[in-house]
Amino acid sequence: MAELGDAFSAAGQGFVSMEAGRTANIVARHNAWIDEQDAEIAMNTARKNAALEQRKGARIRAEQAVRFGKGGVQADVGTPLQLAAQEAVLASLRGSEELRIGAFEARRRKQSAAMHRFRGKAAKKAGKIRFMAGLAEAGAEIDEEFGLTGKFNKWRKDRKANKSGKNKL
Repeated sequence: MAELGDAFSAAGQGFVSMEAGRTANIVARHNAWIDEQDAEIAMNTARKNAALEQRKGARIRAEQAVRFGKGGVQADVGTPLQLAAQEAVLASLRGSEELRIGAFEARRRKQSAAMHRFRGKAAKKAGKIRFMAGLAEAGAEIDEEFGLTGKFNKWRKDRKANKSGKNKL
């Protein structure tokens, strides 16, 4: 009878493993969803920061023009014009850098989400495999306890013989 208890224990452990795998999959899908949301937030933040850099560059160029005007320097020719052009380029570069950083972070988060999903599916499959192994172990324990394999084979042989007409009256 101890083998029967072992059989139920093996089946129960297999079921617990399967449920643990399902739970790990649910948690992994949730973490993947969070990472996808973080990826969207990173891109939106990068777009806003890039727009801020463009506005900041425009403000600096306007301030330069005002300061040059106050100093009696014509702002649309020579060195002041070169400084304004340089600031426009720098503002554009800062905006591009913000977008690049945001895209990199979004890509990293999306890859993390994919890994979470993969790990969740793997945990779910591993749980099912452990469950099946537990059932197989339980079946072997029950067969060992009751000797059902021999009885089943005898029953199958008798049934086959009855169908072929050997044992008909």
